[in-house]
Amino acid sequence: MELAAGDTAGDEKSSRQLLSVQRDYKNWRYGKLDVNKMHFKFDSHHILIMQTGLELGFTDLLPTQLADCYDEVCNCGETHDPENIAKFRIRVIKMLNRLMKTMPTK
Repeated sequence: MELAAGDTAGDEKSSRQLLSVQRDYKNWRYGKLDVNKMHFKFDSHHILIMQTGLELGFTDLLPTQLADCYDEVCNCGETHDPENIAKFRIRVIKMLNRLMKTMPTK
């Protein structure tokens, strides 16, 4: 559920998250927050690898194959867990599908 829609619908968790985003925005706007020091769940490096990989056939890989591939091409220095990277693939696919729905048609 999108935060604003959840807030409007009366979802308490969405309301708290929306307030947190608004607080961080105001702190950034008034120079009280350095976004370079913030930690985000959004990992553009791993998402970019997945997005590119999906175009090259990552959808057909088993979780262990996908994790091995990430271990080879990713420079984060971590070992990638097959179960986690498979779940990440699903999240990225869903994110890309939502993005495609919002793109204007020609």
